[in-house]
Amino acid sequence: MISLLGLLMVVCAAALIGGLIGGYAGACLVDQALPARGCPTEPPLDDSTASDIDMAADLWAAENEFPEARGLVADKLRLMARLRRSGSLR
Repeated sequence: MISLLGLLMVVCAAALIGGLIGGYAGACLVDQALPARGCPTEPPLDDSTASDIDMAADLWAAENEFPEARGLVADKLRLMARLRRSGSLR
């Protein structure tokens, strides 16, 4: 005869397996339902703008004595240039 502890272990194992299978099935359904998102393709910044951005980031980092932030500042300036070019920012 199955003891109470054995029965509890069987029920817990069944619930765990059912939860894992249900979670996997749900993830598959959500993955199929959502549209695939790729990277947006937009033309790169022209060389003059990219050069100006790099120079401005270098200047900011030097003036503020914070050279570690040079890359972050350049990334933010590139984002601003892309937003301005797309018309999202005026």
